[in-house]
Amino acid sequence: MQVVLTDVAVTELQKAMKEMGKEGEGLKILVQPGGCAGFQYGLVFQKSPEDGDSVIEHNGVKIYVREEMAAIGGQEVHFPALIPREVFEASGRWSDYGDALFRLADRKGADYLLAVNGLPLDPTQEPYAAFQGLSDKPVFLTVNDKPGMEGSREVLVQTLASEARLRNLAWIDSNRRRVEQASGGKVGYVYVPDTGRHGQDELVRQFRGQIDKPALIIDERFNNGGQIPDRFVEMLGRTVLNYWAVRDGRDWSWPHTAHNGPKAMLINGWSGSGGDCFPFYFQKAGLGPLIGTRTWGGLIGMTGAPGLIDNGSVSVPTFGIYSTKGDWIIEGHGVDPDIVVVDDPSLMAKGDDPQLDRAVQELLKALKRNPPAEPKKPKYPLRAGR
Repeated sequence: MQVVLTDVAVTELQKAMKEMGKEGEGLKILVQPGGCAGFQYGLVFQKSPEDGDSVIEHNGVKIYVREEMAAIGGQEVHFPALIPREVFEASGRWSDYGDALFRLADRKGADYLLAVNGLPLDPTQEPYAAFQGLSDKPVFLTVNDKPGMEGSREVLVQTLASEARLRNLAWIDSNRRRVEQASGGKVGYVYVPDTGRHGQDELVRQFRGQIDKPALIIDERFNNGGQIPDRFVEMLGRTVLNYWAVRDGRDWSWPHTAHNGPKAMLINGWSGSGGDCFPFYFQKAGLGPLIGTRTWGGLIGMTGAPGLIDNGSVSVPTFGIYSTKGDWIIEGHGVDPDIVVVDDPSLMAKGDDPQLDRAVQELLKALKRNPPAEPKKPKYPLRAGR
């Protein structure tokens, strides 16, 4: 087996190691039996490899890998190390590709797929027919570098039930790269898909990884709601209260997960329920302009209705929103943007995004009006007795 170090892994590792004062050292990754997946990671920085370590080096980044046996589903498989995102979250960074900074590769180039779970492919049908009924399951693939069984090998893979998550991640990544390029690295991009548990995970993960950006775009277009997102806005509204002078490494800003720069939020007509409430709270908190089109307008909640004896259910409107002035709000209307920008489908189909582009423009103007300022650490006081 071979572990291939990707360019994005090198870049992120360099940043993380610099921030932690570990430049020049290698990152030792252990894969050991245990954990809910049948294996778990151990991470440690060390100055040189030990006996039995494989060494990967690229552009000054050194990885020491020691493979251990891990029992997965009754099959004993050697797993090269995949670096988990926790190593970056610990240093305040976030990987563009989650756990997939390292990819597994037996060889360079493509292989021929010969059989699925031991059943040879039928050349009269398309290859996908062999995977019928095998979604989200461990599957053995028989592959070879030539179209024949002689010299072939089996590879155990876990199939996907849907490509939706991968396509969504690709869209998020392309938006972040678009913003990065258009702003010269000054503006970060965070996408929040809903206000439930998944949306909380995405907000925390992406926000923590980009709090070093001078400005931030919070994209909640197509947000399908979930819970009341007051804690979302509380986190986005945190500001730096002080700094800590650190003996080793970079000084700390505190709270660590806080952002002082300008922000903007993208909204559209597919943002509803909690996706209505999120921009409303963002606007009320004065965190920045809302850019896009009016949200869906559905904030009557349904909860607490008992089930029926035949296991059926009834949807009962339970709570609705009104303002501090005593007016009914949002339901049936939505939240209006501060800056109206239509997500023209003819432009979107060409790969353009007028709402995203306008947000970058507005934040660059805000940064020009109020450049970010970070105080310099004062000289240490003389505390010696005289």
